[in-house]
Amino acid sequence: MSDITSGSTLGDRSYVLPWVPSNTSQTGFYFAGSTSGASTKETVQCTASVTAGGQVLTIPLASQVMLDPPNNKMSSVTGSAQLLPAGNPTELALYGFTIGYAGDHTCGIAFPSSVTTPSQYGGGGVFFFAQLIDPSRIETFQNGSQYLPPDNNQWGLDNDYPYPFDPPGTFAANGQTINAQDEPWVTLTRVNNGSPETGATVSDSARMYLMYRPPGPNVCDVPIAYVSWSWGGTATYTNSAWALSSGSVQGNGSLPTCFHPTWTLVNSNTGS
Repeated sequence: MSDITSGSTLGDRSYVLPWVPSNTSQTGFYFAGSTSGASTKETVQCTASVTAGGQVLTIPLASQVMLDPPNNKMSSVTGSAQLLPAGNPTELALYGFTIGYAGDHTCGIAFPSSVTTPSQYGGGGVFFFAQLIDPSRIETFQNGSQYLPPDNNQWGLDNDYPYPFDPPGTFAANGQTINAQDEPWVTLTRVNNGSPETGATVSDSARMYLMYRPPGPNVCDVPIAYVSWSWGGTATYTNSAWALSSGSVQGNGSLPTCFHPTWTLVNSNTGS
């Protein structure tokens, strides 16, 4: 295809073109939306370049209608930074928000979200989540040494794609609300060369993305919205007890996006 490639942008709009297998004569084009969040239907002229007999032939293709951005909602609800379990803490964790599905689940932040494929396109499609995280953590020990995770201060994918939570996977884009959630934590029981842990400081940043996979074959995942959020806290061991000297969880409102989450590493040391 000329002029447009997978994930390229025209102005503030993003067009996602799926890979076309050699034995496939048709494929789909999907409009990912605009940074302003406006629902817009677009068309684009495409050409295909084919090499035959040593000559390059340019073949015009019919205009493809972009899929309107699906109806969607995304928000965040935050808990609080606490030492758990109370009285004999073993981890500095986010806690304090009850989801109320799949049992009495608690977490530090939740992302109630829904996506609906427009009826004029026959329904179908699924949505899911992807999270990028930039962990910033320091653990200190009685002998004065420190421990920093190997992925410290580096943006990366949070564990897996789609984002793994309970329940994991993809969800029908039929208007149902799914509560993605996160409960990051850092242990306070680490021992370094026989020296017990005496403190931990956390200041993590993250972006949770709402992703859409249109109906049909040979389609690509489309970013719809994201929420930037952060959590942090400092725990110290003094007078034979752990104390939380500071702690916070902050979640911003969702923003529409046409930019895909990208990463070069996977952060797998940030808790669940």
